[in-house]
Amino acid sequence: ESGGAVFQWKDKSGGGHNVTQSTGILQPLTSGNINGKNALVFDGVDDRMDIPNAAIPNEAFTFTMFAVFTPDTTTEDFIFGNK
Repeated sequence: ESGGAVFQWKDKSGGGHNVTQSTGILQPLTSGNINGKNALVFDGVDDRMDIPNAAIPNEAFTFTMFAVFTPDTTTEDFIFGNK
């Protein structure tokens, strides 16, 4: 994808734990790139991708999640959260 709204980010681990956003106005956009790879741009207001509960293991397991981002220094917000 290069340009446009993103409704799904596929899990490449084979676990099928894709992150999604079915509401169009909450979908981030693809725009530009980081080291030649597409980058997602969130509007800083309400854009988000939802992770299925099954993708987050209980405390008996560990997992790793990476994010590469450029912060907006005009606001205080978070990268990962729960609803």
